[in-house]
Amino acid sequence: MLCKFMAIVTFSLSIYSVIFGESVDLTGTAASRAITAINITTNPGNITIEEALEYSKVTIEIIEDFINDDLAAVAKSEGYEILENVRDGLNFCESELKTTEDIWSYKICTNALLRNGLAALAALQNQYSSKPPTTSGAGRMKLFW
Repeated sequence: MLCKFMAIVTFSLSIYSVIFGESVDLTGTAASRAITAINITTNPGNITIEEALEYSKVTIEIIEDFINDDLAAVAKSEGYEILENVRDGLNFCESELKTTEDIWSYKICTNALLRNGLAALAALQNQYSSKPPTTSGAGRMKLFW
């Protein structure tokens, strides 16, 4: 049980910190939906399959909100391609859930899709970002000499 809880905590922290070396800036609606996703994932009680399936809807909403709120206009078409890939994966997760009725495996499947989808969107966001990359500047020698 402790291992499952640590995996959930690690997942929830990864949304707000760094995913595969790319920073993910969830703002507005995407951030509030991420909190909803964390609440669903960390629910310690027994949930039904129908309640678990709500997580797919929240996952799609998080990614849609990220695309609409945080991607540059030129990147949106690529963002929607990522969304379609996530939807295809969620369909697989849902069919496995209905077949096996293993809610924990379903959560792992959907969490992986959300994490990978957000990582791909973060890379896209950084690729098309008009802001220069931010650094502390500590690596510049003139600061120390």
